[in-house]
Amino acid sequence: MVLIGVAPTPFSPICYVAAVFAGVGMAGSIAGANTLALDVAPITLMGTVMAGLNTMQPIGILFFLILGGYLFDTVSPGAAFFLKGGANILLFIGLLFIKNAVIKEISPTFTMDWEAAAKQQMMKIPGGVRQGAIEGTESYAQSQGITRITLQLCNDLKKMMDESGQG
Repeated sequence: MVLIGVAPTPFSPICYVAAVFAGVGMAGSIAGANTLALDVAPITLMGTVMAGLNTMQPIGILFFLILGGYLFDTVSPGAAFFLKGGANILLFIGLLFIKNAVIKEISPTFTMDWEAAAKQQMMKIPGGVRQGAIEGTESYAQSQGITRITLQLCNDLKKMMDESGQG
């Protein structure tokens, strides 16, 4: 957006390059946002998270369209694009500040002794249900008197889940 903001005219070649980047970015951001939101949402809140995300996306679009149009008409044609570019930069800086807290929140918690290969297997499960799978596996292991979670145990549990129609 900053590229369009500094372009001398709307038909400048730099605007075409910026439009391609914006189009690819928008296409990826919608799929990416939905995927990331579902990956970290608890399974019981996935619908709520998607509803909130899909409600706020159009509200944000409307806000920037209205304010951007006003700035375009009253300040300069480039002002609307500086607004969007500035908002993106602020968002990026904000994400840098909360990155560690988010990573800590979505990191799995293992309370038992786990074989490295078994942990790797668990990391393949989507984030929203991963912690539940870990806790379920540990609960099963404790009920069976097992003290170390192995890859074989994880595979056996997956096979049991598949056979019962829960997997």
